[in-house]
Amino acid sequence: MTEKKFFLIITFLIFLELLVDNILYFTSVISFKASLSIILANILTLANFIGSIYSIKINWRKDLRKMLSNYLIGIGIRMPLLLGFMVISLLFLDLNSIIFIFSLLILYIFFLIAEILFLLKIVKH
Repeated sequence: MTEKKFFLIITFLIFLELLVDNILYFTSVISFKASLSIILANILTLANFIGSIYSIKINWRKDLRKMLSNYLIGIGIRMPLLLGFMVISLLFLDLNSIIFIFSLLILYIFFLIAEILFLLKIVKH
């Protein structure tokens, strides 16, 4: 699978998730707070995913030890940022906290799997 095809699949899945979220909201299955919680969780995890892909693409041509060191430093920066934005969002925005945290967890796992697949694809080349 090429890099372009990989990102096209990820983009399609994000679009599909947002489409389902909007359909559920406009058919009154979920409330505005729930819809906003899902969209914000998607934005936060997508930003985390983009940061990880950027980190991988910058460091993948370096020797393995330096790449892993820089990648782990990137994780050490991204995780507190994600946690901080999550706490700020829960404190200052009118979100459904259970839906927000559950959506964040599910989307984080999805993007983590995508990140691992991308890392494996890069290492094979």
